[in-house]
This record gives sequence, C-alpha cells and structure tokens, in this order.
Amino acid sequence: MERRFLMLDELYIVSVRFKKAGEQCYQLTRRMRELINRYSMADEYENTHYQEQLEKRIQIVDGFITVYTRYLEKKRDRIAELRHELFGDPLPVEQNEDDREAVPASDE
Repeated sequence: MERRFLMLDELYIVSVRFKKAGEQCYQLTRRMRELINRYSMADEYENTHYQEQLEKRIQIVDGFITVYTRYLEKKRDRIAELRHELFGDPLPVEQNEDDREAVPASDE
C-alpha cells in the first residue's frame, strides 16, 4: 500500500514537471519565432553584424528547445510507466523505422 502512495506521489511530481517543461518549451518556441522574424528584418536591411548576433541567439534557443524536448520525452515515458503500473493503462507503442512491418507493394 505504501508503495502505491509513493508511486502516486511520483506520478504527481512528474506530471507537474512535465507540464512546466511543456510551458517552457512553448515559450522558447515563441522566442525562436521572434528571433527568426528579427533575423529576416536584419537580412532585408543587410545588417550583417546584427544578423550574426541573431544567428548565435537562434542557435542557443534551438539548443534549449532540443534539451527540453528530450526532457519532455523522458517525463512522458515515465508518466506512461507509472500509469501502467498504477492503473493498468496500456503503454504507448514506440514505432521506429526498424520496428515497422514492411508493407508489401501492390501488384497493380
């Protein structure tokens, strides 16, 4: 019984962290769009110094988005595992290129 409560507690904590990371990823995506728009404007006016600064910022934000996306994937998987153990929910099926069954070509 105690193990179940600990798992419920962990599910709550992981869910809150997942939600906050998702919000952060959304904010970073908005920031990326703003930077790309500013880069386009700098390109229009041929402001190369400002373009270089914006390129660096875009790379940094892109790196953060990548990190948050990986974090979200880990938390999503952990939530699925906990829900499976607690409530018997089915685990999501991961489909990689290698795991997919080959579909035979039609003879038409």
